[in-house]
Amino acid sequence: MSNRYRSAAGAIALLLFSALPLAAQDPKPNLALTGGLGNVLGGLGTAFEFYLAESRISASGGLGYGPSGAGCSQGTFSGAGALRGFAGGRRHRAFLELSYSLLAISCDLFASDDIERHYGPGASLGYRYTGMDGFTFTAGAGIGDVPGDFGTEALILLALGYTWRR
Repeated sequence: MSNRYRSAAGAIALLLFSALPLAAQDPKPNLALTGGLGNVLGGLGTAFEFYLAESRISASGGLGYGPSGAGCSQGTFSGAGALRGFAGGRRHRAFLELSYSLLAISCDLFASDDIERHYGPGASLGYRYTGMDGFTFTAGAGIGDVPGDFGTEALILLALGYTWRR
């Protein structure tokens, strides 16, 4: 192949690449599956997340196992839901999270098998790294309002997972 044909083929390839939609050149997150420790993961559990609004907002649902509280003989399974708003680039992103999750577990002193689950709203700030290969690391912390006379509880999130891009 002569230099002239190579140059023409290179120019055509460059033109086709630049004409591709931006999403094809820089794929955005679409779905994520994470697992680890945190209120929005149901304690020690996993969450499935779906990205909306050009990947700047996401909705997630988590299921997991919450450890026993003070005076309780056993833990409990729990679920959680969250909405996240992201700021930053495609790989390194900060987020604000609004959630509804299990915040506290309590037991009756005389019947330790009777577990009371206290769910409530929470707000967190966090960081997410999503590599181009899909590897995902998430960390966050915040505060949740336990209904009744229980006050507030700390929220944590430490998770690893995989993100699919579109």
